[in-house]
Amino acid sequence: MSKITLNSETFIVPLDKLELDERNVRLTGREIDVPELAHNIAHEGLLHGLGVRPVVDDNGEPTGRYGVVIGGRRLAALKLLVKKKRLAKDEPVTCFPVKPEALTSAGLAENLHRLAMHPADAYVAFARMSGEGLSDAEIAVRFGLSPATVQKRLRLGRLSPALLDALRANRISEPVAQAFAITDDVKAQELIFAKVQGRAWIDPNVVRAMLTEGEVPSHDRRVALIGLAAYEQAGGGVRRDLFADDAGGGVTLTDPGLLDRLVLEKLAAEGDRLRADGWRTVSVSMMPPEDMRGFYAAPFDRTPLPEDTDRRLTDLSEQYHALVEQGEAEGLTDEEEERLDAARAEITAIEEATESYGDETKAAGRAFVFLGDGGLHVVRGLPRAGQTTPQTGDEIGTAENDDEQGGDDHVSMLDHSALKKPELSATLTAELQAHRTAALQARVAQMPDLALRLVVHSLLLCRGHGGYRTVAKISGHEPNLQQACRTIEDTEAVRMVTEMHDRRGDAEPGEHADLLPWLLSLDNAEVLTVLAPLVASTVDAGCEDWSQGACRSLAAGVATAARLNMTDWWTPTVETYFGRATKAQIGQAVTEAGAGPFNTEGKKAEVAAAAARLIAGTGWLPALLRSPPDANGNAANTGA
Repeated sequence: MSKITLNSETFIVPLDKLELDERNVRLTGREIDVPELAHNIAHEGLLHGLGVRPVVDDNGEPTGRYGVVIGGRRLAALKLLVKKKRLAKDEPVTCFPVKPEALTSAGLAENLHRLAMHPADAYVAFARMSGEGLSDAEIAVRFGLSPATVQKRLRLGRLSPALLDALRANRISEPVAQAFAITDDVKAQELIFAKVQGRAWIDPNVVRAMLTEGEVPSHDRRVALIGLAAYEQAGGGVRRDLFADDAGGGVTLTDPGLLDRLVLEKLAAEGDRLRADGWRTVSVSMMPPEDMRGFYAAPFDRTPLPEDTDRRLTDLSEQYHALVEQGEAEGLTDEEEERLDAARAEITAIEEATESYGDETKAAGRAFVFLGDGGLHVVRGLPRAGQTTPQTGDEIGTAENDDEQGGDDHVSMLDHSALKKPELSATLTAELQAHRTAALQARVAQMPDLALRLVVHSLLLCRGHGGYRTVAKISGHEPNLQQACRTIEDTEAVRMVTEMHDRRGDAEPGEHADLLPWLLSLDNAEVLTVLAPLVASTVDAGCEDWSQGACRSLAAGVATAARLNMTDWWTPTVETYFGRATKAQIGQAVTEAGAGPFNTEGKKAEVAAAAARLIAGTGWLPALLRSPPDANGNAANTGA
């Protein structure tokens, strides 16, 4: 056996005498992470010398320059430091000679036999550096990383040792480790890990939900009303998920009791303002009060606007209407959406500032203050006494009519059957049907047992009753909801089902031949979680009006079994309904919601915005989105 010798010969070469050699084997990715490498060299020094050979002239004589055969990225990092004036251009660099016969093999060996550190070990090393006294900023500078990246790696490096071992052994994925890192409580991590380990597939979202159970997400409407900063200023605890992708940064509030107290204080302050303004009776509640339906909108006068404000309101209304029409025709950019929201908010503020209520109205009526989908809501109303039935679709009961009925305190609703219901446009009808289908799909995806029964039901119908009658199309055909509603992808229902498919896709094998063995390895409960979103995506809610008592469609039956309530999935706003309905339809909606009488005279944009404010929180839905009647024929979630 030949004797092994280790080459330890090194020498110093000025940096300005070094150049990249054409025999350097790394041709791809030479520029990757060079700035980060330069940062690291600046703080740690050049830990590995450069492999070089002499550069000779045409006669074979040495020129005093050297070509870098091994270490091209390090050379680029050193020259970057010179460019940034952090190194002298003739800085001495440690080099070692590469034999002529090894110019290719030595460079290949250095790169080919390099073993990258396991991410878990790197995370632990980052945590160790922090424990040794280096600040986050110092670590970031040393490795050319952003402070946010350092914080993420530190959080992962401080995970429970059991989780780090599971990550090293590939028993959990990095997204799962990131989900556990939402908390730095090692005992809580280990408690949840004990519950989920051993499963064929661990869902990161489930882990996050288990670790933040009882906390309030930052997108909760209570947080929108109070403001996260005000909550924190009051001493409220906050948890921030460093690995969250959403715009809110994965923030959850850890003190729901404090949040509710702050919300009630703000609602109560608005109630006090209304009492000071002369309203004798004011009801303050967290949710829209049930007894609000026993009132109709109190009449008010409009205070004349100054000329410049009136011009501004006209301009805003025209801008708003144009953007709504553009949105229906071709969609809006993010900037245009922001302009639309800003115009609507300013229109609402101007209109509300002009509303003037008489002293008698304030004394006899009631103001309701509550938290709705759009924030703090104030509804001013007069109590309904007797309610006359309108003779036509345009006639609505008034306070004078009520007085003629005796002035008692009995609350009655309009006879909606006597009102003419104008036809919706084909486009709006198709969109509402798409929303209903998306919501029904979401409910089926949440109910694996129902999904299983739909599969069996479909197969039974295919054998003996004609497959065309099935609700779940086992062929895998999915209704094209985006064709009917181009914004359907932005809805909570579609996002939920899509995320379920994405999680399944992360877990299932990539090869078709591996699918059956994978399914056979799952227990029945896990198979059902795979089945539910697959079946849900084939569900089609159809186009029938379920609110009609005679409707007995299969889709209506599925909706009943799924306990579908469209108020959980769709909200009537100017954009989703009122801005696209006729004035007669808007008036009909306000009447059905029990928020009338309502004057539909005026500009369409103003009428739509006023109706949206009145109906907010009432639970009203268009007939097409209402649930089927129950077994006794009673209407469900009509909004009336």
